[in-house]
Amino acid sequence: MVDIRNTVSLFWLPDIQIIHIIGQFLDAFLFIYLIQNFFEPKKKSYRSKKQLVAVGSLFAAVLFLTDLIMNNNFYSYVLVMVLFPFLYACIFFHGKLMIKALICLIFFTMMFSLENLAVYTSHYLADNFLISMDLWKLLFLFRRIILKGVLFFVMRILMIDVMRMNARIMNGYWYFMAGVCVTDYMILEYIKQTPENDRQALTQGMILSVFCIIVPMICYYMISLSIKIGEINKVTAVQETWIKAQEDYLSQMEDMQKTLRQFRHDYKSHLFCMDALVVDQNYEELHHYLEKLHQFPVEQMEIIPYTKNNSINLVLNQKQKMAQKEGVRFQIEAQMDVASNKSGKVQIYDFNALLSNLCDNAIEAASKVKNGEIHLRLMRKKAYLKIEIENSTDGNILQQNPEFETSKKNTQLHGLGIKIIKNIVKSYDGMYETEGTNHSLKTSILLMDE
Repeated sequence: MVDIRNTVSLFWLPDIQIIHIIGQFLDAFLFIYLIQNFFEPKKKSYRSKKQLVAVGSLFAAVLFLTDLIMNNNFYSYVLVMVLFPFLYACIFFHGKLMIKALICLIFFTMMFSLENLAVYTSHYLADNFLISMDLWKLLFLFRRIILKGVLFFVMRILMIDVMRMNARIMNGYWYFMAGVCVTDYMILEYIKQTPENDRQALTQGMILSVFCIIVPMICYYMISLSIKIGEINKVTAVQETWIKAQEDYLSQMEDMQKTLRQFRHDYKSHLFCMDALVVDQNYEELHHYLEKLHQFPVEQMEIIPYTKNNSINLVLNQKQKMAQKEGVRFQIEAQMDVASNKSGKVQIYDFNALLSNLCDNAIEAASKVKNGEIHLRLMRKKAYLKIEIENSTDGNILQQNPEFETSKKNTQLHGLGIKIIKNIVKSYDGMYETEGTNHSLKTSILLMDE
């Protein structure tokens, strides 16, 4: 049997020490992982896996030495647990000092609450402070390893992805959560002053420990959910605006085509009229006649008919000319009836929006490479429309920039292309896949058209 009021000596048992060392490494790993994924690094290498392992191992070693030197003193461990990640964040990452301090405080409080939950559970299961060695070891394993694994997955699923994108928006949230955590910690300290075998106090302690973990998660989830909804609305609004602008452009291009066809049909009549004015030496009227003809868009405008749909042809020709201006070779292979199914589900403006955004991204990437190339394939496979586009890249994009974040300065106006693409694909129950090498990026899209 073990007296739970004095378990410090048990930490030197070989099997307990192994569990404790693994727990220290998990403590260090979780904290460094949080810092790396929350704050923007001063250099890209500061967010690498090697940096995570190296700094995490150093942090774990410092925690081990602290326990060794201070004989497992709780307050010394707390000081190192908060101070080391804070200094690491200050040295290697951008951000306000106060926010860094708050993040370290909140996360430590959550970890501390997990520890308290296990400790209170062991007190709750003990009989007059005595508990079997096997049960205590199981609870210690649960406390030092299993709960930390649960915290990692909860943090990864609910926190990390949105934290990086909305750090500035959520500044007020961190002040609020720090206040909640500090208040909860003070209440826990007050409860510890009651007798350790008081069932009511133990129950209150367990409830408060769970509260300190659950409340930040619930608050964070609600805030992140509102942010995601706002992001979806933003993408939808931009998508609708973009499609409207694209439709206006295609309408203007089609009107220009009609005007050119009319001009070409009537140009012989115009020549006869001008010749008659020259013969009559009516140069003033000839001048007015020529001024009217200048209003016609007589510049060369040859549209390559890749498909039977004129609007798709206009988009493809426009993007091909854009690529040529950037020195990029743009090859297009398209089935003539790729979008000619009149009973098809896919709207032509959505299809053109996909094409346009895919081509814009490909041109931007290929233009950064000498002798850049783009290969676009459009085809119909039974009930599906398939788009494949492969372009040259400067390195492996999926490794360097897996989120496809824009490199342009105005991130509010740029960088929404991928989101628009995914939004359209999702609306048609489609599939979106990317494959990357050190020299190319291939994107494949399937859209259900029936």
